[in-house]
Order: sequence, then C-alpha cells, then structure tokens
Amino acid sequence: MIDTLIICSGQGDIILEKNFGALVPRSVSEEYFNAANKTDDMSVLKPIIVSENRDTFLFYFKRHNIVYLAATKQECPALLISKFLEHIDLVLCDFFGEEKLDEKIKHQFVALYMVVDELVDGGFPNITEPNLLKELLEPQTFTGIGSGTVASSTVLPDSITSAIFWRKSHVSYMQNEMFIDINEVYNAIFGSDGVAITSNISGEVAACAKLSGLPDLTLHFEDASIMDDVSLHPCVRYFRWMQQKIVSFVPPDGSFTLLKYRAGTSTISIPPPIAVRPECIIFKDNGKFALTLVSRNTQNNLIEQLYIDFVMPSCVSTVDTRCTQGSFSYDTTKKIGHWLLNRLVPQQEVQITGTFHFDDTKTESTAGKGTVICEERPIALIHFQIAKLAISGLRLRSLTLGSENAYKMYKGMRAFTRSGNYEVRF
Repeated sequence: MIDTLIICSGQGDIILEKNFGALVPRSVSEEYFNAANKTDDMSVLKPIIVSENRDTFLFYFKRHNIVYLAATKQECPALLISKFLEHIDLVLCDFFGEEKLDEKIKHQFVALYMVVDELVDGGFPNITEPNLLKELLEPQTFTGIGSGTVASSTVLPDSITSAIFWRKSHVSYMQNEMFIDINEVYNAIFGSDGVAITSNISGEVAACAKLSGLPDLTLHFEDASIMDDVSLHPCVRYFRWMQQKIVSFVPPDGSFTLLKYRAGTSTISIPPPIAVRPECIIFKDNGKFALTLVSRNTQNNLIEQLYIDFVMPSCVSTVDTRCTQGSFSYDTTKKIGHWLLNRLVPQQEVQITGTFHFDDTKTESTAGKGTVICEERPIALIHFQIAKLAISGLRLRSLTLGSENAYKMYKGMRAFTRSGNYEVRF
C-alpha cells in the first residue's frame, strides 16, 4: 500500500526514510514543500499531491513541526493512509512526549526506527495500539534526549494472541478511576442576514481508564440518537451498540478515544451558541460595517476565550471602529482586524461598528466617478470556548462496572465546546 514512508522536520530535513515497495526517490518530499511554500493557508493545499510525472501520489500530515509523508505508485485507500499518518504522530507523542517532539526523535533515531518498524510492515499498518506497543518496546528508555540504549521486550506479550489486543495484561492500581470527556466543535457559516447557511457539530467521547484487572464497563447516554456517523474504538462491542445504543467495552489502559460522532446534520436542528447580526454597506471611497453578537443556547454557561478576526478586503487601508466591549486592533499588512472580548455572559449582547477606507492608489487608478471600487466584503471568524457544556445536548446517564470486578470505581465526567469554522459573511 505505502511504497515509501518519510518523516522530516518542518524545514525539510529528512529524519527517517523507509521503503517497502516500488522505489520512490526521497526527492518526492520536495513536492510537498514546494506546494506548501506557495501558500500561507495550508487548508487550501490539496490533500493528495501528484508528482510532476504523475506516477506518484504523495500523502502528508503535519504537526509538532514534523511532516509525515507517504508515497505510493498504486491505487490505495486514501483515507486510510491519511489517518494512519495522523496515528503515527499520536503514537510518537505517547512514547516520547509531546513537548519538543521533533528534537527528541532526531536525537533518538534508533528508538524512532523501532517504533515505526512495529507500526508498519510491508507498507501496511501492523501494530497500531499504543498499549501493545508499550509491551513490545519499553518507552521509559525513550524519555531522555540522547539516551544511549533502547530496550525491547524478550517475551511476547499475551495481548498479541488475545482477543483483547488493545489492553495490557496484569494491570493493577491502588485507586481505580475512570474519566469521561465529551469534546465538541461547532462549525457554522452565517449569511449576510444572520441565518446559518450550514452548521454541524463534530464531537468525541474521550476516556482515561486507570482500572485494575480486566474491567467490563457499560455506558448509557441520555439520548444516543443525537449522534450521527458514529466511529467506535475497537474495544466497543459493535452489535450491542447497533441494536441497543449502549456502549459496552473493556477499555484500554490509559487515555484513548472511545468514539467519534457528528451531530446537527440530520433533522435535529441545534441552535448556535452565539447569534449574529451582520451589516455592511460599501460606498465609493469607504464602507461601513456592524456586527452584533448575542449569547444564546449556553445553559447559563460563560462563553470564554472569545475573539473575532475580521478579514477585510484587500483594498482596505485603514479601519476605524467603536465597540461596546473589548478592544480592536487592525493589521494593515495582513488586512486583518482583531476584536478581543474574552468572555460573554448568558443573554448578553455586544456590538462593534466601524468604517473602513480604501487605498488611495487603487481609488485613483481603478475607480470611476460614482462607481464602487471594491466588490469584496469583510468576513468575520469567531473563536470561543464553553466549559461544562456539550452544545449538542449529549449527556451521560450512567457508567457501570461489571459485577465480576470486585472493587469500586471513581467516576468523573466533564464536557467542553469550542468553535471550529464559525464564519460570518457580510
């Protein structure tokens, strides 16, 4: 499936290269960096880059100043490769630690090679479960930068041949705990009338299990029908979920994502946490705009870390504003205005009004008498966080431990919502 796997730094220095099938020159990595250097917005970059001679397909994933590249010359499941590159980064963070990850893997190349060698075999994903990898390789030997030795287990882990391959054997804790987090991202695009053109919620149920033995857990939701397109962790019993919408599972040891889902994509409409009322009028030499925000559907929770980025038309030179709360600044180089609010209490309404002036040079060269010189309109990108709230309304009813486990379990649950692509078009 994957012919060549390349891990390199954000500057283009190759850290690791492994070939599995057809020989692909390492210069293929230049295809990614050439495409990335042509744009400041990585979101516009195509998810698959085709080489100049059109015989090689290049997949990429970038995080922590590390670029993961997978090249292939044959037909393959594209989404699987893209997710596998993301999973490699998650495994490396689990082994080496997220802080200064790029420096750690440079200094510990042997450890990096051993982890990747277990992750992929012959170009196909092999052992991808972090708990099983930790039994095969000892991560405590990877913690120090520049450590001289790397140890691997001489005994084959029991979970290799077990049906529960995601969980380590002989796990024991003095205090047994289970934590559940519901994390949601609200995405929406609003038109000039303030009505949502499109909106959806992407969420995940993350868990951290510190339980002894082989715990069998059962998780009930208040209304599981809220979730669409559910993606389950391998530990979840699939048929029970499909028939009863009950999550029954034996958890891995440590942190993991129990399931992912989407909401608000079907007939169930979920109101946005912030209602908007945009206004914009463009004249010959300038334009006026106003944006009103109203906190709604937050169940009396504060909207925090709130700020709005205004992407102004390219012909705008200066912006004068007046806001009822917070402060505003404008970057004349990037043509972006920044309105900092910090927080919004429930049912609170705030407003910003302003006038933007066009560049004089463009006015003289392109504007006719009585004509509008700029057809572009501002765009507002709203960023926020809401603690203690799952905006979709998803709630846990109960989390129970099987009767065969002879100990009590401490349970904790919290919810969190943040903005994704929350865009207002004037």
